[in-house]
Amino acid sequence: MVTFPGNLKPETEEEVYAHYRKVIDSTSLPILLYGRGVPSLRRFHPSGIPVNVFDRLADHPNVVGMKMTHAMPAGLAYELCERLSDRILMGPVNLDLVPILGQHYKNIQWSSQWISDSVQSPDRPYGVELFDLVRKGRMQEAMKVYWQMLPLIDLIYEIQARLLGADEPHPWQHMKYYQWVMGGNGGLLPLGNNESVPVLTSESRQRIRDTCKKVGITADRADEEFMVGRTAYARGVRASELTAKPHYV
Repeated sequence: MVTFPGNLKPETEEEVYAHYRKVIDSTSLPILLYGRGVPSLRRFHPSGIPVNVFDRLADHPNVVGMKMTHAMPAGLAYELCERLSDRILMGPVNLDLVPILGQHYKNIQWSSQWISDSVQSPDRPYGVELFDLVRKGRMQEAMKVYWQMLPLIDLIYEIQARLLGADEPHPWQHMKYYQWVMGGNGGLLPLGNNESVPVLTSESRQRIRDTCKKVGITADRADEEFMVGRTAYARGVRASELTAKPHYV
């Protein structure tokens, strides 16, 4: 995924385009454009996303999609889809937008990793079902799935989205906890002493568990398993053996 450095202050859109092209042309890997507003680019678009530049880049054979970040307003999502969705896959992180955008644009087929980890488990693949039904135009069925998963979508706003800022670290331990509750391995991330990373509290963990239980996803396992990871826990590793518990209370 390619974005624009916040410390650069280009004078023209051509400079912005040249930066992206330099990165894109340096690899044969598929490229995702990162739809995150950059303050220094607001001279080119009020959102800070260089829409005109992205429109040109969408013609590049390496560019396959765009991540539409979580706090993106509906108007901006509409404008980006109007400009780009005929050529690349659009990935709305805000799942409330999926039924609306999917009705009008054919390339609404995916969302980003941390969101997909927060709204589904292998036994309850709500996110996959929602996108699949929207893609097939089966909107009544899609809305049934949407309403089933809405408590999880709301929880993302309540716990995670409010912690996300343009220049702030993501709530990494919260994301990891979601993965574990949904059936992943878990394990605390070695985040160091970055004080701005949100702390995963017992209240947040219980709120995540309770909401998941409402929609049929239950993790009847001890948080200690999350702390060390399921695989290590099965081998007998315990939390008392950890040398640090970063951003975890």
